[in-house]
Formats: sequence, C-alpha cells, structure tokens
Amino acid sequence: MIKKNKWKLLVTTLVTVLPSVLTLVLWERLSVAMNEKYVSGTKGLLPALAILPVVLLALQWLCILFTVKDPENKEQNAKVINMVLWIVPLLSVFVHTCMLNAILADGNMMEMLISPMMGVLMIVMGNYMPKCSRNSTVGVKIKWTLENDENWYATHRFAGKAQVACGVLLCLGAFLPITWQIAFMLLILIGGMVLPTFLYSYLYYKKQVKNGTYTKDAESLYYYKNKKYFWPSILIVGAILVFCVVICFTGNINVSVGEDALELDASFGEKISIGYSLIDNVEYREEKNVGVRVMGFGSPTLSVGTFKNDEFGSYTCYTYMKTDNCIVLTVEGRTVVFNAIDEETTKALYDELLLKLGKAE
Repeated sequence: MIKKNKWKLLVTTLVTVLPSVLTLVLWERLSVAMNEKYVSGTKGLLPALAILPVVLLALQWLCILFTVKDPENKEQNAKVINMVLWIVPLLSVFVHTCMLNAILADGNMMEMLISPMMGVLMIVMGNYMPKCSRNSTVGVKIKWTLENDENWYATHRFAGKAQVACGVLLCLGAFLPITWQIAFMLLILIGGMVLPTFLYSYLYYKKQVKNGTYTKDAESLYYYKNKKYFWPSILIVGAILVFCVVICFTGNINVSVGEDALELDASFGEKISIGYSLIDNVEYREEKNVGVRVMGFGSPTLSVGTFKNDEFGSYTCYTYMKTDNCIVLTVEGRTVVFNAIDEETTKALYDELLLKLGKAE
C-alpha cells in the first residue's frame, strides 16, 4: 500500500510539517506580537508550535503503519485509505492556523470553527464508513463485526448515518458559547454515535442468533489476527488514559512575592517574573471569570496560559479552578490574573503584594 500511495504519502507528510516551517519563518514576528500582548512571553509556546506538527507527523505514520500491517487492508477501498492519510495533515494545518490567528490578529478562529470543523469531518467520515471493508484497524472493531461480514456492513451503514447526523448537529454547535461547545461535542459523539452504534451492532447480532443466521466467518478477525495487536493496543490506550487523568487532576501554581519581583510558576506553564516597578495596578476580586483558553493549558484543576474574556480581551491567566477569588494585575497595559491554592492564601498574597507596592492601608 505504501508504494501504491507514495506520492500521497509525500504530499500529506509535507502538509503536516508545513506549520513547523511557517513557525520558524515567522518566529521574530510572532515573538514581537506575543511580547506586546502577553506578560507570559514566548518561552514555551513558539517551540511548542514548531514541534507539534512533528509530533502529529509521528502519529500520522503510526496510523499508516498499523493500517499497512493489516493484511485485510491490501484491497481496502481507496476512499477509506485517503481518509486515513488526510485527517492528521488537515488537523495540523487547522490548529496552526487558529494559533496564528490568535497571536497575530487576536482572533477567535478556534472558537468559531472548532464545532463546524468537527462536524464536517464527521460528515465526511460518515460517507466513507459504509465503504470500509472488514479489517482490524479501521472502522467499528467489536466482536460481532470482526467475526461476521453481514454484521460488519450493517453496523457500518448505521454508523455512517449516525456520523452524518452527528456532523450536522456539531455544525449547529458553532452557535453555542465556546464554554459549552466541548461538552456539547462529547455529548453528541458519545450519545449520538458511539453508544447507538454499539447498541445497534449488538441488537443486530442478537437478531442473527435468533434467526440462526449468525456464523463466525472463516476469515474471522476477532481471535486470530487481532491477537498480536491486542496487548500492545491495551498498553497504549491504558498509558494514554493514565496520562490524561494525571494531567487533568494534578499540577500546581507557585506564587512568590520576592524582594524585587513577583514570580509565577505553574506545572504546565513557563515561569513569569514581574518587576514591581512594572505593575500599574493591582486589584483583589471575590470572583473570577476565566473565559476561554486561547493557548496554553486548561483542565478541571488549572487554567494556565493565554485566555480571553469580554473584560480583558486576551490576558495571562495562572489560576486554580477551585479557588473563586483572584488577583488582577495591570502590567504595562497588559493583564495578569492569578490566585493560590485556596481563598485565604490568595487574600494573604494580595495583602503582601500591597505592602511591596507601598499601597497597604
């Protein structure tokens, strides 16, 4: 399959890494733009922008190699192979375009286009689903589909229709506030596609058993050809899940009121040092409005990086999500919002900062 699609592989590889090249070309301009807008500077973001497409390229080739290694894909539908080849390159270009828009134009392409982009992707995949022949790597791979051709094709016809319907709903999700869109996408994907498809396949299997038409095909992929991929797949998926859980529910923010500068250091962000002479204003607030993440890290535990809300526009945020109060700094016309592990510590930091600035009552 690699020889047959060598030119497509070359083009998709180049498209995937193109954002890395563009980041290097625009490095100085991006650095200036970020230093003008954000206190956090460019220490971590620009290298990440340059490296991310390379990581995505590795993911792209991993998917390709898994697909190629499956002998059932030798005669796979060409449209299905094209889908495998183009998903990651288009993702790379989309993410990078949104990031450049945020940095250079202070735009919100990600907020505007994430739902329609996912919706269009689902519609395209839904149209390709019924064309996918039985294999061990692409498609709905559960016991009843891998053992029986009839169940495989019936399930994929249903899955294709479900994906198109979900895609249309995701496109409509663009009209929702960005803070609701992620939850809306998860609800649609799980409740509208994954669970109904699994249930349909199972009920179709039970119907086959009841009618006496269910037989394990001679070329069953469930027990034989999937064995050598089973444990590696379990380990990879398990490692990814553990990583996601650890990232989402760990991490901390250290705030230090030093002699000459305030220092903010977060687990998933760069260290920031703000000289007291640069601080124009400091304000204590009982409630915070984080807004939406433009770039950086966001989880149920921490919000670290560049965020955007109606009051500040784009600003630097280093906050614990569970702590309601916060401190707002104006630093040479730029905004920094931060807090500590709890409300008492945040209030104590504010009082200490007032003393350093000579504004204590």
